[in-house]
Amino acid sequence: MTPSSMSFSGQAYSTIAPQTLIITNTGDATLNYTITSDMFWLSVDVTNGSVAAGASTSVVVNVATRGLAPRNYNGNLTVTDPSAANSPQVVSINLTITTSIQPPSVVVDWGKSDIGQTNVPVGLTNAVAVSGGGYHSLALRSDGTAMGWGGNDHGQANVPALLTNVMAVACGQYHSLVLKSDGTVVAWGVDNCGQTNVPVGLTNVVAISAGYYHSLALRSDGTVVVFGDNTYGQTNIPVGLTNVVAVSGGGYHSLALRPDGTVVAWGNNTYGQTNVPVWLTNAVAVAGCGYGSLLLTPAALTCPH
Repeated sequence: MTPSSMSFSGQAYSTIAPQTLIITNTGDATLNYTITSDMFWLSVDVTNGSVAAGASTSVVVNVATRGLAPRNYNGNLTVTDPSAANSPQVVSINLTITTSIQPPSVVVDWGKSDIGQTNVPVGLTNAVAVSGGGYHSLALRSDGTAMGWGGNDHGQANVPALLTNVMAVACGQYHSLVLKSDGTVVAWGVDNCGQTNVPVGLTNVVAISAGYYHSLALRSDGTVVVFGDNTYGQTNIPVGLTNVVAVSGGGYHSLALRPDGTVVAWGNNTYGQTNVPVWLTNAVAVAGCGYGSLLLTPAALTCPH
């Protein structure tokens, strides 16, 4: 096979040009191959086929950037033919996601400020991401540090000392989460429901979110981990939920976005916030609020009657 490795690079939600893998049969019998991927963001246009002796075929390799946080990702394509002596063969894939936000940038905050939640700290510049909780705010700076302000009755605005290499921030009602560049999660603030008890062994995380009293983590293999309050089943991940590219926490419910643009929701449904319309497709982003759910699509949708 050529090449034995591939590198892709681009911004999140952008389209990255595919590359071509050449499979050559150097034997004297027909090669019956199967191609598998170990990462949800990595795919091929043909997953199985045959190549005559002495012939070659090409396979298109694609990567999906939707929902991926800015960082490096590694995956593998495995090509297998049980009857071939040199099977399986592995093609290593590297994907680099870069952010489209460039410093310097300034945070603007408004609304109720009885405990300073809209009082942006003086000197806060070079912010590349922000998040708002019940009564506090977090900002991520381009140097990988985070800053918090506002309500701090549970320590939710007290960013841990020496915390660096932060790639994403998320605020719950009274707790805070950050995702580090090594794929681990750090949480602090109120822990009355286990929302800051990051599960032991939770690694390879690429995105985080928080509800009122629960926390969500998306892993690089497309699986979801949820911990914290489960009063309404918001941490009960639906059986078989895989290939997720983005997650979001509402007040007491959870949302997941899949590569085909469909959305899965679970948890509190008092106001229909987990009743995803059956005709809804082509979503590119999801967001949960207290008792509602939102999505972003690249074009207007028409509700069938």
